Amino acid sequence: MALPPLERSAGVRHLYREAHLLAAEIHPDLGEGVTGGGSGGNLAAAPGVPIRDGLGAIGRGAHAAGECVEIASLPWRAALAGLLRRILER
Repeated sequence: MALPPLERSAGVRHLYREAHLLAAEIHPDLGEGVTGGGSGGNLAAAPGVPIRDGLGAIGRGAHAAGECVEIASLPWRAALAGLLRRILER
C-alpha cells in the first residue's frame, strides 16, 4: 500500500512555526526538511489534520540493526513535547 504524501498545508506550516519558536528557546535551530518514506503522520494528514512529523530522536540507521541515537540530543528533543501543550492551551 502506498502512503499518501504529507502535504505542506497551511496547518502543517503553522505547526512548523510553533515548533521552531519553541525550539529556539532551548536549542539553536530546528530545521525543516523533506524525506522519502512515510509514517503514521502521512495517514493522519491525508484528511487534513495538521501534522508535525520528525520530532523524534536524532540518530542514524533508523529501523536497522545498527540504529543509534545521539544521546546529547535527547533532552532538547524531549522538550519539544511542550509544543503539544502550548497548542492545546490556546
